[in-house]
Amino acid sequence: MVCGRPVKLKSSGEAGIIYEVKPGTKYPVRILVDGDKEIQCTQAAMIKCPRKNASRN
Repeated sequence: MVCGRPVKLKSSGEAGIIYEVKPGTKYPVRILVDGDKEIQCTQAAMIKCPRKNASRN
């Protein structure tokens, strides 16, 4: 997982962008969804999206 990578959450299907990764914490990945909603999760809770489809939901 790297910053700037488009992902989708497995639980809700919401698409977002990874903006921070902090290894060694309980929820190491922070995602920005819809430009204003911030979510913390693990790598197992998301699916990588192809970069060319990032603008489509």
